[in-house]
Amino acid sequence: MHSRPLVILGAGTFATEVLEAAELSGHDVRGFLVSDAAWRTSPAHEGRPVFTPDDLPWGPGAVDLVAGIVSTKRLALVGLMEARGFGFVSVRHPSAIVSPR
Repeated sequence: MHSRPLVILGAGTFATEVLEAAELSGHDVRGFLVSDAAWRTSPAHEGRPVFTPDDLPWGPGAVDLVAGIVSTKRLALVGLMEARGFGFVSVRHPSAIVSPR
């Protein structure tokens, strides 16, 4: 298990893949973070809460973030959360093979 709970940026298909990898890697995933509240209805969140930056109940240091977004338009959300002091982590699926090079 990892030291801090995890919140995934994004709530689309790729965020669902990140969710699977995070859970299998031992992360405690608390929900998803989106820039637009319209994403709250996305089926990708699989019953977990979907937050916006303004209603995220945790501050910097209480949770780590991982980017589960693929659109460059949404990179502004990454910058916003970095500016607010949140840290980001990498998640790797336990069955992934990573070259040493």
